[in-house]
Amino acid sequence: IEKQRSQIEKVLAAYRRGLTIIEAAYPDTIDVANVNFNIANVLFDEGHQADALPNIQKALVIYEKLLGSTSLKTASVLCLEGDAYRLTKRYADAEGPLRRCAEIREKDSGLNSAELADALQSLARTMVAEGKESGAEPRYKLVEKIRENTVGITSPLLAEAMEEHAALLKSLGRDKESERLATMASAIRKTQGKTGK
Repeated sequence: IEKQRSQIEKVLAAYRRGLTIIEAAYPDTIDVANVNFNIANVLFDEGHQADALPNIQKALVIYEKLLGSTSLKTASVLCLEGDAYRLTKRYADAEGPLRRCAEIREKDSGLNSAELADALQSLARTMVAEGKESGAEPRYKLVEKIRENTVGITSPLLAEAMEEHAALLKSLGRDKESERLATMASAIRKTQGKTGK
C-alpha cells in the first residue's frame, strides 16, 4: 500500500508540475483542462473528493468555454463534480451537475448508454439522500433497463442498481416490489459467485 501511495503521489506531482508549465505557456487551453481533470480523477479515486473540486471546477470552466455546454467532456466533468459533492454529503450541490451530465449523455447517445446509467444512478442516490424518493424511483427503473441492455442481465452493476432500488421501494412501503427486486439481485450475485466474476 505504501508503494502504491508513493506512486500516486509521484503521478500527482508530475501532473502538477506539468500543469504549472502548461498554464504559464498556454492558459485556458484544452491541455490545461485535461491536466486539471486528470488531477481531479486521481484525487477523487484516492478518496479526496473535496480536494478534487478546485481542479474539477477549473476543467469545467475551460471545457464549457472551448467545447460547449453540451460536449461529452463537459458531461464527464459535471458527473465528477456531482459525485464529489455527493460523496462529501453536499447533496443540494450535487443534484444540478448530475442532472446536466445525464441530460447531455442522453441527448448524445440516447437511452442505451452505460455512461447515462452511471449518471442516473448517481442522481438517484443523491435524490434519496435528499429525501426525494419519488423522484429517484423512476430513475432507478431506467438505470435497470439501460444496464440490462448494455451490460446484460448477469452483471453485478445491474444487481447493485436493483439492490438500491429495492431498498428505496421498501422505504416507500412497496414491500412486494422490493422483495421481487431483491430476489432478482440475489440471483445475479449467486451467478457471479459461481462464475467467479
